[in-house]
Amino acid sequence: MPSSLVSQETVSWKKGIVLTGGEIEPGIMTPKVQLMIHDSGANVSFGIINYLFLILYMIGIIYIGFYFSKREKGTDDYFLGGRRVPWWASGLSLLGTGLSAVTYIAHPALTFSMDWFYFPVRLGFFFAPIMIIYFYLPFYRRLNITTAYEYLEKRFNLPVRLLGSVQFILYQLVRISLIMYLPAIVLSTITGINIYVCILLLGLISTFYTVMGGIEAVIWSDVIQVFIFIVGIIVVFCIVVFQLDTGFKGVIDIGLADDKYRMWYLDWDFTEPTLWVLIIAGSMNQLIVYSSDQSRIQRFLTTKDEKAAAKGLWLNVVASLPLGVIVLGMGSVLYAYYKTHPASISLGMRNEAIFPLFITQNLPAGVAGFVIAAIFSAAMSSLDSGMNSIATVCVTDFYRRFKTYKSDHFYLNLARLITLVIGFFATSIALLLVSFNIYSIVIFASSVLGLFIGGLGGLFALGIFTRRANGIGAFIGTIISAIVIYFVKYHTSINLFLYSTIGFTICLITGYLASLIIPERKKSLEGLTIYTVNTLAK
Repeated sequence: MPSSLVSQETVSWKKGIVLTGGEIEPGIMTPKVQLMIHDSGANVSFGIINYLFLILYMIGIIYIGFYFSKREKGTDDYFLGGRRVPWWASGLSLLGTGLSAVTYIAHPALTFSMDWFYFPVRLGFFFAPIMIIYFYLPFYRRLNITTAYEYLEKRFNLPVRLLGSVQFILYQLVRISLIMYLPAIVLSTITGINIYVCILLLGLISTFYTVMGGIEAVIWSDVIQVFIFIVGIIVVFCIVVFQLDTGFKGVIDIGLADDKYRMWYLDWDFTEPTLWVLIIAGSMNQLIVYSSDQSRIQRFLTTKDEKAAAKGLWLNVVASLPLGVIVLGMGSVLYAYYKTHPASISLGMRNEAIFPLFITQNLPAGVAGFVIAAIFSAAMSSLDSGMNSIATVCVTDFYRRFKTYKSDHFYLNLARLITLVIGFFATSIALLLVSFNIYSIVIFASSVLGLFIGGLGGLFALGIFTRRANGIGAFIGTIISAIVIYFVKYHTSINLFLYSTIGFTICLITGYLASLIIPERKKSLEGLTIYTVNTLAK
């Protein structure tokens, strides 16, 4: 700005921002009127070389779909990869599914616009794998199931299974729509292409190779995409630091001066993202997702045995912590860069556009294309998983459950058709999201997680850790959990990161109490609780 002002409001006028008067020094006002106009039509050219790199990446991903389509002989191949996927590929695919474009774009935006308050969430990541490996994985592997919700029918009844399946489908549809929306912002920001066209492009490519290749195409494309993701963000991190006159020391000094590294909010306040809120949320969210989300559980079922599935899960967790530091650190180095280059920032842009803005302004030809491919790979690694897992649930828990007389080839073709429909539907939701004013995608995604999947996690815990819980109680607990979460969201100030934890707890407690009040005829629980799991063959 030509001169610094405080204590003055701004108004919009003729596509510009007007400042009338204001305080230029303590107690000294100015009669000056300033008009600032931003050229919103200016775009940085993405370049032919970058476009070629991005196109080659997309062609390669499509080829993977073609390649694995030849190996998909039935639903066991399409849903579970014939249980021949190596443990390390399964683990990297888990990592890719959890990363998404939200990680690549929105997490740096958090540390850029706020501070490191979100980091303690990752400290809770080590709690979940211990619980999953010792208390959940044996049921998923030894019961010879295709979806996690088959367990719910064996433990409770058919209505509970269908309720769990519907909860997962709703959650996953919203999630993949968000994941499709974010990279479209990036491509639109960088190239100037209409954001609706960008969403359609991403949705069509992801849907195509997932329809063709099934879970194997999903996993092996995830492996490639995780590699591109990691290399891309490390390269940009180094370039940002290199372009600062004071290097990495400048990043630290600027961040410390502006209090940008604060992460320990020690207040005992459940309405704010304090330390204890985030650690509890990180632990419980990971437990809920890995115990009840079919897109994760499906990875456990693609390996040859239970031990291999556990190794893949640990690989995912161990790799996620240092990667999380790099991703959040990207926001800090970008803050330092734009603090020292304020003229380079775009007026009125979304927080989530800060990373792609740097890409367009500073990365050389070819490197920018590689990094954009990394952002697309982050999105596609979650999109493909979501679409394939929803198709698996629809075929296994609904159609095949009631029409068992069809051929396996029929179910395979049905799975491909459903994947196609899901891709179309999720793309449509992503197109609608463009018209919403979403302050932070990370915060919005966290609230969605709590609303849809918190009670589902409690449902599995109710079945595995109790003997007295029954089908009626489990159903009631899930419904009450959803009602309570709705009330908490719209009528309290409880922090949204706790939504899923509250949903889990309410479902577990009310489901158990309802089971005691409304008893059912006893059924065999052999191999269905932690007290009888040893009766199942490994």
